[in-house]
Amino acid sequence: MGENCPMPARFNAMAVTLILFLGLPGLVGCGEGGSAPSEAVAAANSPPRLLSPLEYNHEEGALLVVALVAEDDEGDAIRFTLASGLDSALFGIDAEGQLQFNAAPDFEAPNDSDRDNSYRLVIVLSDGKQSVDYELLITITDLTEYLLLKGGSEQRAISQAVQGETVQRDYWLRSASERKQSDYPILIFLHGAGGNGRVMLNDERVIELIEGDQWVGVFPSGIDGRWNSNGETDADDVDFIRRILLDLEAFESLSKAAVYGVGFSNGASMINRLGKETDIFVAIAPIASQQIKELSVLDAPAPPSVFQINGELDPIIPTEGGIGFGDFEYLSAMESAQNWADQNNCSGSWDEQKVYWGDYEVRSKEQVDCVAGRRVGAYVVLGAGHTTRFGPDFNVFTLISSFFLDLPNP
Repeated sequence: MGENCPMPARFNAMAVTLILFLGLPGLVGCGEGGSAPSEAVAAANSPPRLLSPLEYNHEEGALLVVALVAEDDEGDAIRFTLASGLDSALFGIDAEGQLQFNAAPDFEAPNDSDRDNSYRLVIVLSDGKQSVDYELLITITDLTEYLLLKGGSEQRAISQAVQGETVQRDYWLRSASERKQSDYPILIFLHGAGGNGRVMLNDERVIELIEGDQWVGVFPSGIDGRWNSNGETDADDVDFIRRILLDLEAFESLSKAAVYGVGFSNGASMINRLGKETDIFVAIAPIASQQIKELSVLDAPAPPSVFQINGELDPIIPTEGGIGFGDFEYLSAMESAQNWADQNNCSGSWDEQKVYWGDYEVRSKEQVDCVAGRRVGAYVVLGAGHTTRFGPDFNVFTLISSFFLDLPNP
């Protein structure tokens, strides 16, 4: 009202409020002709809106969750804050909407109020005139946590049922002291009867090979020093080797598709069995044992390349075949090699040569024209017995390694 207008006798504060809110015309002053209309009140303000999703899957170990996005119809600046309560205290958010954990979440040790890896929090959006709340749900996802090779040797164990009881069966790993590769093939060594994985682990020739930084060696132990290649024990050693490979998946730097096997004596019989019954190996090297006759009738699901070594004068598993260790009947060395050549669809005749390994002459027979680049070699060491040693300056494991590494990549 004009400053010279008298207040009507019956005018009160409520009337003033209603008139201003409704913007009614007519209060234009007093006196003749009145005065100009007042300016219209601006339209009502709209609160800001969140454009980002309300639910997120978030990998454990990461701090930053999301950069939230919002809009405001009037173009006002939007400020992000957190409301108290729920799991909000575990988070921080800046004025621009960068939402993150205060400490990296751990799937195995959740800190949310329900301890179920589902974090709930309320964010507040404000444009300086109005504010609005949004509840967010952040679910933590588990990550595979890989182990690192330590260099040198380390012991691990596998749980397995044997004769109705759960037992812990150990195996050892050996890797180079200085490792420069990001991906290593796996070379499994199976000891002979009466031995264990640690004996092969500490063989100076094996250490020399592994220190060359081309392999990671795996050295399991049979039950009571024996492998169940044909009923020697009650343990399921095929299952044991499979369990080891599953355990090795914890190591990111091991190539699970590149698995090779070396076995001596009873361990060689077990390597032959694994080669015939599984698809584990790219290649195998049985030393001082050919196939047991019962095994030879099986067809391998994925035949490996083979580097078979026999001592000409082996008194324990005769090179010419017949009854040997464990009272089992063995094929001859050449029959066993031919069986592997047939499994690998090798064609053509055997390439026969005379070569020397250390102090020994060797009759070498090889099939190289096999499916998918696979090879089969049969090597009889003249004058040698049941052994892996062919002179003080000769490392048979290095020779086997060269054969394996010359094969096509799996």
